Amino acid sequence: MTTRLLNGYRTNNFGMDSSPKSNHKFSEDSIQNLLNEIAADLNHLHEKYPMLKETPRERTGNISSPKKVKLSASASANTNIDVKTKRKSKKFKNKSMGHLVPVAINVERDAYLSQLLNLYQTRCMVANKNRKIFTISNGYDALRDALLQRGWVEKVHPTAIAKYSMFSYKQLLQCAERGNEYERTLMSKIVEKYPAYFVWQVRTREMVFPEAAPYRNRIRSRRRLRFTSKIGLTNCAEMETWYRRDNDTILNYPRIHKLHQDYKEWNYFLKDYRQTQCRSLLTYILNNVKNASNLYDNINGTVPSTTLDFALISLKEEIRQFERLHDDFKSELDENDWEVFLNYSNKIIHYKMKLKMNSRELFERIRIAKMLFKQLLKKKPNLRWDGYHNLWIVKPGNSSRGIGIYVLQDLESIYEFTKKDLVLNYIVQKYIERPLIIYGSKFDIRMYMLLTINDKCLSVWLYHDCYLRFSTQEFSLTDLREEVHLTNNSVQKRYKIDERRDERLPTQNMWSLHQFKSYLRSIEVNGSDSIWENRVFPGFVKNLTGIVNTSVEDIEFVNNSFELYGLLVYALASDFHFDENSAPDLLTSTMVTKIFAQV
Repeated sequence: MTTRLLNGYRTNNFGMDSSPKSNHKFSEDSIQNLLNEIAADLNHLHEKYPMLKETPRERTGNISSPKKVKLSASASANTNIDVKTKRKSKKFKNKSMGHLVPVAINVERDAYLSQLLNLYQTRCMVANKNRKIFTISNGYDALRDALLQRGWVEKVHPTAIAKYSMFSYKQLLQCAERGNEYERTLMSKIVEKYPAYFVWQVRTREMVFPEAAPYRNRIRSRRRLRFTSKIGLTNCAEMETWYRRDNDTILNYPRIHKLHQDYKEWNYFLKDYRQTQCRSLLTYILNNVKNASNLYDNINGTVPSTTLDFALISLKEEIRQFERLHDDFKSELDENDWEVFLNYSNKIIHYKMKLKMNSRELFERIRIAKMLFKQLLKKKPNLRWDGYHNLWIVKPGNSSRGIGIYVLQDLESIYEFTKKDLVLNYIVQKYIERPLIIYGSKFDIRMYMLLTINDKCLSVWLYHDCYLRFSTQEFSLTDLREEVHLTNNSVQKRYKIDERRDERLPTQNMWSLHQFKSYLRSIEVNGSDSIWENRVFPGFVKNLTGIVNTSVEDIEFVNNSFELYGLLVYALASDFHFDENSAPDLLTSTMVTKIFAQV
């Protein structure tokens, strides 16, 4: 067998002097090639003499200590393996195997181990010089594998390799194979004294290796405008109004109220809820005008005509109040009449009771309602997302993955729900009653955005690919179960697909972008990609720019900071609404996400 020695190093019978000649340079590829060659020779030696491989006995829970092998634990490039073995003859007997092994073979094995250690050390030295040492906290195997494939060396947290770290260098070298835990522990021991230059850590952990200015997956910002939380995103939405007045951004979002703050915010929500109920009644009337005979009965009608007049007055006041935004406004509607209106309007919408009026009176009010809606939608275009059910989605301010989210309708239910646990900081948001649905089911679009900070400049990167996530149920505004309305994979994986759901939808509840584009082509007249290219994707860019712009004043500009965000895009009939979360889960639960993670 030919012994391969690393060019530029001196050797002796038992090991290698690992001091390289100053004029020799190593590349990552050449080092890895040598590692592979020496590892192959060592494996051949172990196949010929299997008793040489002293594998730690993990299966029994016993860890064998080295047999009088002295090994310097230094992680520097000057580490030598000094083998001191007492020998009574030129051969020694392995008691467990009952075979005689020549001493020369044992020494040859140690020489190979010495070469391997020197190569691993050199590889780590080159990685440190090129700033290619990384550390990742918990999971994210797709990211870890991508860095390793690019020649990076991992600095593993000690707790992640605790059961291997007690092994000696010699034991680790004998068991090290490409990518296994022994090699991972060995490399981590060698780079112990080096800093990491790429840090992927959880937000709550303290900043590590600040002196090395590593690329770090955390952009620090104050909570007020941290758009990864629902409360922070709500604050950004409120701030964005000022940017919109300067025509800098466009951010479309449903109305939001922070009910955890004070009674003043509750009063804002109460006013919004009441106005929404007025518009809901008028929308219901307009939607059913073709069957107007089901709306009125001048003789047997049970709902007074003043109910419709009340809603029209509210609509007029809403328009007037928007035009006089900074002036004091006094409503002509009596506070005590609201309870009566809410009761009667619900009887019309949900119980199909009829108005006590004739057809002429009804159509005159319909004419006025159409005129008022036309004026109001020019001022508040997002109102076109509303239907007539007056549904609201209630969310804990700092939760994710659909936890604690409910769709509610009754005002009293919303109040009781949000006040039962003030610690959760509930927000309430107008539910989108007119979403874009595909084959009868609700969906959202999962995208990824990257923010980077370099030279005090904040850059926004939007990944061109995305995928869709479907509900397992048919969409319905009368069925308020979470599996109908929450499309998070963490929610939908708990439910079986409804037998009534369209068979054209995927069994894994996910579509790739290619499949979505095919669907868009099928519903467009000319069958091109113009909907996606000219409308959908540009809409994403404008909305995300609006979100980021509003948060800039609260961001700490630290060089080499970056953060990956998962975006949940709720597709509407004409626009899009975003939710964001930081450090998104990169696990691959379906074929669609598997392909996506590999990219």
